[in-house]
Amino acid sequence: MDLKEITQLYDFTGKTIVITGATGVLGGEIACALLGCGANIAMMDRNTKLEADLVKRIDSTVGRVIV
Repeated sequence: MDLKEITQLYDFTGKTIVITGATGVLGGEIACALLGCGANIAMMDRNTKLEADLVKRIDSTVGRVIV
């Protein structure tokens, strides 16, 4: 596989993905990775303070974030 084929496998442009537990280490990294693949994400977690910190960290990434 070449790089173009690989990036097409992970093209989530126009897709909206809900992430539960988004403020945890794994959930936060998944959110960043999916945004990098063009997805819109909806982050859900009980700890809203950490969500605000995560939103600030990923604010410059392509895609939309809903908290």
